[in-house]
Amino acid sequence: MSVQFERVIFLSDSIIALSWIRGQSRQYKSFVANRVAEIQSQTDPSDWRHIPGEHNVADKVSRGVSVKDLKGAWKDGPAFLRLPEEEWPKCIPKADVIEIDKEKKKESTVLLTRGVEGAIDYKKFSSWRNLIRVTAYVFRFLTNLKAKCLEKDGPLSVEELSMAENNWIRENTEKVTR
Repeated sequence: MSVQFERVIFLSDSIIALSWIRGQSRQYKSFVANRVAEIQSQTDPSDWRHIPGEHNVADKVSRGVSVKDLKGAWKDGPAFLRLPEEEWPKCIPKADVIEIDKEKKKESTVLLTRGVEGAIDYKKFSSWRNLIRVTAYVFRFLTNLKAKCLEKDGPLSVEELSMAENNWIRENTEKVTR
């Protein structure tokens, strides 16, 4: 013999969990996303309701109320469930956005670049020294950008100037041999 239910309503005292269930599962980290996706695939998010802590029998038990003090509430549930649905508690507190966002995936910025050839137009420099210094600063900027923190600062080092100069020599040598 099987029992057919006309409708199922789920109650949770976790405002954050209800916000996750009503949101898009893919925006959360794996653990939450997998559970939310499973809940959403097996239930309708609109069938989930908030139950205030003072009406939640499971909450009372977890806080040390003895079984004798529950007086049938454990078996029968909160009294409001026997009332018409329109008379159920409607106050749904706003979820703390910071708490909800803790489980959201972190967005990462991706920087795509095309070849750096021609990024610096050597024809616009009046001297070799200025060209090498600007090139060295550009290389330093790119190194610091990749490191996500300031690795190099202050005056240019001999190594940085040498690397910039070698870059221009190598680039011009490649042009001549093509």
